[in-house]
Amino acid sequence: MQRARRDFYWKGMKRDLKTFIRECPVCQQNKYETFSPASLLQSLPIPERILIDISLDFIEGLPKSHGYSVILVVVVRLSKYSHFSALTHPFTTAKVAQVFIANVFKLHGAFFSSFGQRPSTTKVHVVDELLRTREQIINLLEHNIKQAQQRLKKYADLRRSERTLEVLRRVGPVAYKLQLPSDSKIHPIFHVFQLKPKLGAQTVAIPTLPPLNSKGILHPEPMAVLDRRSRARNNRSFTEVLVCWEGQSAEDATWESFHALAQAYPHLVGKVL
Repeated sequence: MQRARRDFYWKGMKRDLKTFIRECPVCQQNKYETFSPASLLQSLPIPERILIDISLDFIEGLPKSHGYSVILVVVVRLSKYSHFSALTHPFTTAKVAQVFIANVFKLHGAFFSSFGQRPSTTKVHVVDELLRTREQIINLLEHNIKQAQQRLKKYADLRRSERTLEVLRRVGPVAYKLQLPSDSKIHPIFHVFQLKPKLGAQTVAIPTLPPLNSKGILHPEPMAVLDRRSRARNNRSFTEVLVCWEGQSAEDATWESFHALAQAYPHLVGKVL
């Protein structure tokens, strides 16, 4: 602000500069967002059975041990039972699938598909007691997970805010589908945390400052003549040219007197003028 005031001044300059900075497209695309994260925390649904819902993640960047530097972590979401498998880097989807089948699916594969309904009672008293105990443990696990999710959501939402953006379509509670170019190679659905409203109209940044004269005053030069016209004033005709100035776009071109330009820029006569 102070540097701008050394060379320029107009009424409402501070307000205009703040608006220009806030609406700058480069700043909006690259500047760090200081607002609270958008949307409230969305807890995952609590599984109703053991071994039907798992989470999978990788621990990378570890020191090598027997040639391995990655750990594949598979956690059963309800019981928190975990499997840890070693991987080498880089790894592919096919390799991860092989390790998963060899270390997890071979132990619990049947349970993933055979659990349809919870068993009720049997004619064997010991088995019946085991089933009731198992049912109580599952209910306790579901209760504890629900309480943990509620506590996590309560404190996480204190640092979050809900936002409503006009986009192509809303997909779920916190995701939006955007209208992307036809040649785009990214998925069109984004989490609301990755979106923010576009402020202001599209502006074209000038890559270089306009030239200055020997006194340090702005002195841009004509870059091209886009059009010509003849006008009359006080019974005298004269020629005006539509000038595109250096460092500006064609939309900012202005009509100027050809005679005045020829006197101000004699070195451009026959070249640009």
